[in-house]
Amino acid sequence: MKEITINCAGLTQASELYALLSKQLDFPNPCGNTPDALYECLTAINQETHVTIFGLADLAFGEIFRSTLMDAEADNFWLNISIA
Repeated sequence: MKEITINCAGLTQASELYALLSKQLDFPNPCGNTPDALYECLTAINQETHVTIFGLADLAFGEIFRSTLMDAEADNFWLNISIA
């Protein structure tokens, strides 16, 4: 199982979180800077992956990410997301 921990402390722009997620999840190309593009990348994961994200609720744009992450988790058997 792939275990990923992401700390959102210090992030000020949504593009920073998109880039961080892309890097940590080893997406072959950056997942883009839209919720739809992130969703597509997350639902394409085909190995057991657990992602823990800290500090998402503290971000002004955090709710958009939370919603996208939860939708992707619901639609991808391999993906488990914990938001702390």
